[in-house]
Amino acid sequence: MKKKIHFFKIFYLVCYIACVIVLIVESCMSGAASANQSNALGGTIANIFNSEEVLGKTNWYDSTIQKILSNELYKGDFINGKRTKHPTYYENVVEPIVSKEKWENCQYQKQRNARHYE
Repeated sequence: MKKKIHFFKIFYLVCYIACVIVLIVESCMSGAASANQSNALGGTIANIFNSEEVLGKTNWYDSTIQKILSNELYKGDFINGKRTKHPTYYENVVEPIVSKEKWENCQYQKQRNARHYE
C-alpha cells in the first residue's frame, strides 16, 4: 500500500511541474514583460512566481525561467552535444509538455521582447 501512495505523490508532483512549465510558456507568449520594465522577460514571470510561492518556492530567478523557456525537451525534442561543434538534434524523443507551435511562438515573443531592451 505504501508504494501506491508514493507513486501517486510522484505522479501528482510531475503533473504539477508540467502545469507550471505550460504556465511559463503561456505567460511568455502573452508578453508577460513590457518594454518599460528593466528586467528581462523571465524577470517578470519569476517575480510573479516568487510572490505566489509557486511550487512552494520563493527563489525563482530570471535565469531559471530563461532556461525553461529555451529547453527544447519541453516540446519533445532533444539536442545531444549542445556544447560541441557538431550537436545532434533529435525530434519527437519524448511526449511534449507544450506543443511545438506554442514553443515556437514563445521563442518569437522572447526575441521580440529582447529587442525592446537593446
